[in-house]
Amino acid sequence: MNKKVIISLVLVALMGFGTAIGTFAYFTSQDISAANVFTAGTLTIEGPDNGKVAEGILNVGNIYPGWQQTKTIEIKNTGSLPFKYRVSAQSTNYNALFNGANGLQVKINDGSFMGIDELTNVLLGTIGANKSENITFTFMLPTAADNNYKGLTDTIKFVFDATQVENSEDAWNGTGMALVNTYNTGKNAENRNLGRPHINYTIDGNKITFEFVNPTYAYFAFDYRVDGEDGVAGEWAETVIKEGELVGQKIGPSYNTVNVPAGESRTVTVTAAEEVWAGLRLGGEQNWFLDWIKFEVK
Repeated sequence: MNKKVIISLVLVALMGFGTAIGTFAYFTSQDISAANVFTAGTLTIEGPDNGKVAEGILNVGNIYPGWQQTKTIEIKNTGSLPFKYRVSAQSTNYNALFNGANGLQVKINDGSFMGIDELTNVLLGTIGANKSENITFTFMLPTAADNNYKGLTDTIKFVFDATQVENSEDAWNGTGMALVNTYNTGKNAENRNLGRPHINYTIDGNKITFEFVNPTYAYFAFDYRVDGEDGVAGEWAETVIKEGELVGQKIGPSYNTVNVPAGESRTVTVTAAEEVWAGLRLGGEQNWFLDWIKFEVK
């Protein structure tokens, strides 16, 4: 299972880091030889606070044109194998803060500033077994940001994923394989036909683009999960759904929440090594909730 460390920032009103542990097991080949024992190596990547959720590592007030701040975090390899690792940024609200011409910029260590939406699978280096490395992020809102950016809020997740050093780039990216829809109850199509919240998607190999559509009068929060990543139990996690196709189930943990106001849509593109889930479990009408639509890389 290829899981990941996720670090989240809430920008403008609050900026905070939170992480979740991720593990990836890489099994070596075995040669036939009597009386030998082979043990699978492990690869474990952890963020701050030993990989547990670490709220409030970086807290700031309102950001403004010309604002800049630096934060250093520690990434650990607590497994038995060295790994190489990379980072990508994912937005929740996908507004101008994330992808605007004068939106938020980020610099890693001594590199150059880039638009935060350009941060996709940027290779950070290697870390030996039971070693750690400090990564310094410098965030900046350009002085050219005008009133179009005033009051915007976004939650941006930095996803760190690791693989064994010997693994090829193609294998890491899942090149040559494609996502296939393996589970779908049909409720999504019904919602689409009736003008209710629904999910459109386009598959390109192991990359999938979701369009989360809310044509209604109410607020809804879609969600997606990539490669079995760990979720966070929010205030509604234990709430039992009382109607619709999810009746009797708990809302459960959140993974990558995509908030969609009434009459709007949001587009998200993700790349998977193994699987992607997308669904709807928060919003104004439980009867319109969607069970997980599941895709597997095959």
